[in-house]
Amino acid sequence: MGIKSLFSAAPALFVLFKVAGGCYLIYLGLKQFKRKPALETPTTDGASHAARSLFSAYRLGFLGNMTNPKSALFVATIFATSMPASPPPLLLGLAVLTMAGLSLSWYCCVALFFASSRVAGFYARARRWLDRLAGGCYVLFGGHLLANR
Repeated sequence: MGIKSLFSAAPALFVLFKVAGGCYLIYLGLKQFKRKPALETPTTDGASHAARSLFSAYRLGFLGNMTNPKSALFVATIFATSMPASPPPLLLGLAVLTMAGLSLSWYCCVALFFASSRVAGFYARARRWLDRLAGGCYVLFGGHLLANR
């Protein structure tokens, strides 16, 4: 019994889910437009960095990723479609280690990329417009969900 069966049995629930999702995306998009830039503090090398401790940045990133339902659903979908019905414990362990290794590799590469002063400076200058672009996409996707019930 999956989510598809649930929505097939209760089509009104599916419509409610789409409307709630569309409204939430529009809310997030409008929030991106109103977002104020973070307070910046100059450093000795002339670059500017947000006033946040290393632990605070780590905690923010960790909690953001751990509470992101999209990540959990993505991993669950991969496991559900690629694993046998009764996988041996060794296969499950290897799958979890593989996902952890891939995630660690990805986030290390992203951190190294944005640690470059050139990339960080470009991102800091373009952030306001990138936020607006992302917000516009959220509003469009939310509007699409609402229009195509």
